[in-house]
Amino acid sequence: PKPQTPVAQTPKIEPNAHSTSPRAHSSLILNTNFIKALLTMVLCYKCVFTDSEMYSDSYPAKTDYSDQIVKIKAKFVNLEAVGGDIGDAEDIDDQVQRVLDLVHAYKYEQTTFTKKTFLAYIKSYMQNVIEHLKSKGKSDEEIETFKKGSQDFVKHLLENFKEFEFYLNDQNTTDGACAFAYWEDPENDEGPTFCYIKAGLVAEKY
Repeated sequence: PKPQTPVAQTPKIEPNAHSTSPRAHSSLILNTNFIKALLTMVLCYKCVFTDSEMYSDSYPAKTDYSDQIVKIKAKFVNLEAVGGDIGDAEDIDDQVQRVLDLVHAYKYEQTTFTKKTFLAYIKSYMQNVIEHLKSKGKSDEEIETFKKGSQDFVKHLLENFKEFEFYLNDQNTTDGACAFAYWEDPENDEGPTFCYIKAGLVAEKY
């Protein structure tokens, strides 16, 4: 008899456990959500002494003075408010209030310094920052870089003292970081530039 041609057996394909497993699918979703959360996290910069929030990375920033001073250009924004005499509805008009975005967002309080009171504040604050850097194990070279950069900035501030405005943190105290603002380019900027001593701040994710 004529021999029969063997029939090729179709290999049995096992399901991929990684693609169909409910546990694997759930893990994939969790990983994706975690990545999304990381991408949308905001870095908030706080004073290391008072825990006051000073700004976040949602504001474009640059550094200056040997990377020791953070600069952020603020801008004026409109806030709608209702004004008028109580009880006289006809006199109530919609009014637009102009505020600086950083000041409004982080509840800064504007304050005044004389050169004498400012020097007393900044000397004490910078010494506290140096002690903080030492406690964090920063090298002598890093501390010297901080001293030079911050001192150069303070020198510039003192030489242009009348051009600067000073803002306290939301705790309204000089125990920690302050913001120093001046008009860097009055002809083109939408608001003053705010300056911060970088070493006195710590970043936290939200």
